Amino acid sequence: MRTVEQRFNQKVIRDTGGGCWAWTAATDDHGYGILRIEGKNVRAHRVSWELHVGPIPDGLRVLHRCDNPPCTNPNHLFCGTMKDNTQDMLAKQRNGAVVHPERILRGSRIGNAKLNEKKVAEIKRKIIAGMGNTEIAPEYGVDHSTISLIRRGIWWRHVSP
Repeated sequence: MRTVEQRFNQKVIRDTGGGCWAWTAATDDHGYGILRIEGKNVRAHRVSWELHVGPIPDGLRVLHRCDNPPCTNPNHLFCGTMKDNTQDMLAKQRNGAVVHPERILRGSRIGNAKLNEKKVAEIKRKIIAGMGNTEIAPEYGVDHSTISLIRRGIWWRHVSP
């Protein structure tokens, strides 16, 4: 029987440019690699941390410096709290959030947004009507993953259908 380390190593490509180690097997809905260990799905970047660095301290998460969910390179990972992760997201203007001195800008207030609140409300109504991500995306000039993030309430949460 193969060890966790052997199974992990079979599913990683270490030379992908930019230093990321690409996870080549199953991923979860957020794009993070998953590995089944003792009957449970464990995120691959957490496995990498434990294999290459050591145990994850209680109360901390394994976070990505590279903002690339399938990356498992331990040099791109660090331990931190959810607050650390949120502050990192805001500092890097990830997930549609832009730091502003007085507030977080979101939605159409972000200069490079392809969508606006009206279009997102339409998209949400189409989702409720049962349309699929790949069916909706071309109408709005976005990738199906954008529709998925709207569907799951990760992006454009502030917009009602």
